Amino acid sequence: MTAALVDEQGVTIPPKLTKIAIAIPSGDLVPAGFAFDLCQLVGATIAARPDLEIKLSNIQGTILQESRNGLVDMALKNECDYLLFIDSDMRFPRTALSRLLHHRLPVVAVNYCTRRSPSIPVTFKDDTHTLESRVYSEIGNMELEEVSATGLGLVLFDLDIFRALKRPWFAFAHNNEGQMIGEDIFLFKRIREELGIKVFVDHGLSQQSGHVGTYIYTMADALAARELKQARVTTEE
Repeated sequence: MTAALVDEQGVTIPPKLTKIAIAIPSGDLVPAGFAFDLCQLVGATIAARPDLEIKLSNIQGTILQESRNGLVDMALKNECDYLLFIDSDMRFPRTALSRLLHHRLPVVAVNYCTRRSPSIPVTFKDDTHTLESRVYSEIGNMELEEVSATGLGLVLFDLDIFRALKRPWFAFAHNNEGQMIGEDIFLFKRIREELGIKVFVDHGLSQQSGHVGTYIYTMADALAARELKQARVTTEE
């Protein structure tokens, strides 16, 4: 156990807390599931990690890259050590922040899927950004994997990354083939090429997280469910 620090008058100096900025870009409303998960995450983290100080920040707007840039500005102003981006359409376990911090990496993220059918992962293993380069979190895989880029739905950054890079950190741009790339790929490319920092995803945590979308249920869904149930009964017999 580390000895407590005292000043010249013998008064105990409280330990310096690690500051975590939880940054949430959003619209005017958020899903109830996300709000519940956020409350659970903050409460569980404070209870488990008294050495942490959590700063919540939110920017509501429609220009996502500017919201993200503004949230980083707020974290830097608050002199935070880490920045956890959580998009307002994500679901995640209460232990998500503690688990990401445990890895002690400059960048570590959750791999998740697009919220439309057919759903595909938002993570790439190389800069081709093709369907073949998508990274899947296979069931039972609890490892970390180095990737080229991933979505910003749930990702933990050492804030020194943003101190080292020139603003803007997030922007829409074009690659060498003239294709538009999002603000997430734009940032991760700079992190790898300008700072030489590797990007990782946590496959175990990825399997416990989700991306909230909208879906219209029709009679076709009921019929499909009935057929699936009948198939199961036939198999059991």
